[in-house]
Amino acid sequence: MTVDTRHVSASLRLKNPTREHVMSLHRVRPDMNRQQVTSITDAVQQIRGAQLGGVTMTVTTELYEA
Repeated sequence: MTVDTRHVSASLRLKNPTREHVMSLHRVRPDMNRQQVTSITDAVQQIRGAQLGGVTMTVTTELYEA
């Protein structure tokens, strides 16, 4: 029996510089790279007109029998 993993979902949580929750984006691509996350962060900052302090990406995976 071989066990493998697959991505189920991913979300981004954006916070402002004082570490307060600003926004959560759900159902983003689990294989997103740092540059793509930075691009999304920059776009949200432009829309809000305020700086963001940090971004956390959470990826949910599941185990399955391959």
